[in-house]
Amino acid sequence: MDYTEIITLSIFGFILFGIGLFTLDRDFRAKKYGKRTKGTVIDIEEEIAKDDDGDSTIYHLLIQFRDNRGNDVTKRLDFASSIRPNKAPPYKITIFYLKEGDDYLVVLAKNTVKMIFAYSILVIGLLLLIFVLLKATDQLEPLKNFILNLFS
Repeated sequence: MDYTEIITLSIFGFILFGIGLFTLDRDFRAKKYGKRTKGTVIDIEEEIAKDDDGDSTIYHLLIQFRDNRGNDVTKRLDFASSIRPNKAPPYKITIFYLKEGDDYLVVLAKNTVKMIFAYSILVIGLLLLIFVLLKATDQLEPLKNFILNLFS
């Protein structure tokens, strides 16, 4: 493995790890420092995403809630899903919100898809970085032999 491959894979690993960490940090920060409240999903916005595989539809929830000062706030969630929610608006949902300057960070209290995505990206990035480290230090073959000996 030459240095350009090591650098490229390391950068890619750090990017994946960073995306996972950033996504988890936003959720944990909103849940730790923000306020928990009930919001109302008032609309489900459809957006056409164009990529190499063609067009696909993603869905953003538009949520309305009242903050601790009594202000009515309408916010489009940052995290979109390719799965349309089963319920038709309007319906109640539990959220956390955190005021950041003039804007609000709003996250769903339960968002299993987002958590699976974030942890998966984080773990893939970490595994890629471990692989690069082992490969760059020529420790991959001894590790492979050790694992094979465990199961033989």
